[in-house]
Amino acid sequence: MIADMVEPEKRVDAYALMRMIANLGVSIGPAVGGFIATGSYALAFYLAAGAHVIFSLLIILFVAETMPEEEEGEAGSRSYLPVLRDRPFMTFMTTLVVAAMPAPIMFVLLPVYIKEQFGIPESGFGIMMSTNAFMVVTLQYLTTRFSRRFRPPPVLAVGAIFYALGAGSVGWGRAFPAFMISMAVLTVGEMLIFPTATALTANLAPPDMRARYMGVYNLTWAVGIGIAPVIGGLLNDQIAPVAMWYGALTLGLAGALGFVWLERSGRRREAWSQPGLEAPEGV
Repeated sequence: MIADMVEPEKRVDAYALMRMIANLGVSIGPAVGGFIATGSYALAFYLAAGAHVIFSLLIILFVAETMPEEEEGEAGSRSYLPVLRDRPFMTFMTTLVVAAMPAPIMFVLLPVYIKEQFGIPESGFGIMMSTNAFMVVTLQYLTTRFSRRFRPPPVLAVGAIFYALGAGSVGWGRAFPAFMISMAVLTVGEMLIFPTATALTANLAPPDMRARYMGVYNLTWAVGIGIAPVIGGLLNDQIAPVAMWYGALTLGLAGALGFVWLERSGRRREAWSQPGLEAPEGV
């Protein structure tokens, strides 16, 4: 819907704003829920369900179809086969899966690691997650305003390197401040990758197939979230706890190399350079 409503040159900013709003909710929600839960856990869940009902009613009553009428009328096959046969796009998705794996390893396995290895309680990880959300809320738009001057593959490659270093540096940490720095580094990668990859997906998709391209794009993140903790857990069990962080470092760097290859190979070069995603003259 955002791609329907926003012209290509402004989509990166639009998706950055969407992430800021989402993370604002992530920042406020737990605090509100915790306050309510001191009186009643059940009430917290009822109010959360009520909020979703209100959201649904707002969508039903006030949000209209955004697809332009001529494109809606021209929509062809509703199969996902055209998306899956789009080899440049699927190569991009495969690279994104690998590049994004350090993040779920970090978010799923870090709280267990720091508690078992260093005695840092769950509240410490809660502070790290709040820091992640706070950085996105306050810095996402500024980061995107800078990164949108460059073409997507280099931005994604740099973001993957930050992902790799953020998760990999956990293996070198020994105290809470070091793990906080690791989370901050990983968050920079998150702010570079998410809006850029989302806008690029919207620009790669034919107008009448945006929803299907976005569906595959979101499934890509889900695949990474499902696989990465399993890989991390196997490295933890079969080698050593610290091995999962070196594994995350390797995956992130492999993803960065994949984005560099996409840039150099010339695949979908015209899409990489669409308005709003290309570097200004001289960059």
